[in-house]
Amino acid sequence: MLKFLAYMLLKLVDRLLQVVVPARSDYICYLSKPDYSDNAFYLYKHALQHRCNLKHIWLVREDALRSRIVRDFAGWSPSESGNSLVVVSKLSLSGYYYFLRSRYVFHTHGGYAFSNWSLRRHVVSLWHGMPIKCIGTLNTVMPNPTLTFGTLHIATSRFFQYVMACAFNVPSSRVIVSGLPRCDILSKKEEFSAASASVREALGLQDDCQVVLWMPTYRTGVKRKNAKIKRMRTFLDDTPEELIEEISRCAGAANTEVVVKLHPADALNYSDVTLKHKNIRILRVQDWSDIDIPLYDFIAGVDALMSDVSSVLIDYLLTERPAGVIGFDISTYTRDLVFSEDHFLKSKRLLHILTVGDVKEFFRRVESGEINAPLGSDVSSVFHDELSESSSETILKTVGLLG
Repeated sequence: MLKFLAYMLLKLVDRLLQVVVPARSDYICYLSKPDYSDNAFYLYKHALQHRCNLKHIWLVREDALRSRIVRDFAGWSPSESGNSLVVVSKLSLSGYYYFLRSRYVFHTHGGYAFSNWSLRRHVVSLWHGMPIKCIGTLNTVMPNPTLTFGTLHIATSRFFQYVMACAFNVPSSRVIVSGLPRCDILSKKEEFSAASASVREALGLQDDCQVVLWMPTYRTGVKRKNAKIKRMRTFLDDTPEELIEEISRCAGAANTEVVVKLHPADALNYSDVTLKHKNIRILRVQDWSDIDIPLYDFIAGVDALMSDVSSVLIDYLLTERPAGVIGFDISTYTRDLVFSEDHFLKSKRLLHILTVGDVKEFFRRVESGEINAPLGSDVSSVFHDELSESSSETILKTVGLLG
């Protein structure tokens, strides 16, 4: 009860302050989770390189990122641009003050939960990927009573425009078909070579070694038999050992490294479990931090992708590289899906890996460099509309930040 009253009081104070505190048209505020990542990161990079005379404000939870943000700013924004940078803790009064003063706010998981109204400001929800599993109001299994707020939301296609509108309970006119800032690099095939070199250097691999990125989603807890505590499921619970063994064998035969990048919430990040298979390595949260490559730069530099029920599969369709669905079983999955699993499991653009034979076929495609079917060849075409310019540019122009 006290938490509810405090929340309502903060909402009221926030509205009053928005009336009293004027927003500055040269202030842009960014928030993401994890800090300095995903769509907010890529939109920020684009804005620095294509806009001038703006104050860019990052609200972060981890102060350790400050030096990296400052370093990137110096590299991306020439001194004559007139841009400036502020990095401040989100959980501080000064952070909230900058949030109020910013005419433009871009976030991936929400700003401040109590701030779900906006006056004289654009608050753009750069949601982290187009959903396969239900989110927002569509999620009846794990409902969230506080919807992520945005005066504007984004989507990759007309289909997802209506999905996002329903999920966040807004008119479809408040969802623009812009694509995702993080996916801009996946559409720039001329940049793949540089990304590929960076990935291999970071992993300590030879230039001729191929890389398959495996990005499993995290699972919820399961009750142990005759125990009072829950054990967290991981992708290993849904991937038969024989498939992992075959992945190791095929990777070795094809001079390929399989890199498992764990989700930040995956229980294996805090476990000493290791895969005793050659040519497969697990990147935990700290391992990923040490690599210091933006995630979608890394994705652009690999030769193929495997995942389960993840929006990264939809993103990866833009590359026309081999992509596989592995470790997904509808009978054990605990979340509702936005659309029938048939719409992506049967797509020509994705290979559903269920058997040893499927693993062999997937690595045959990886080794041969055979591209998937063209994006418009089947039902997967509804996931991406053809766009005339980059996602970041479309979003900035929509809110009035013209070049």
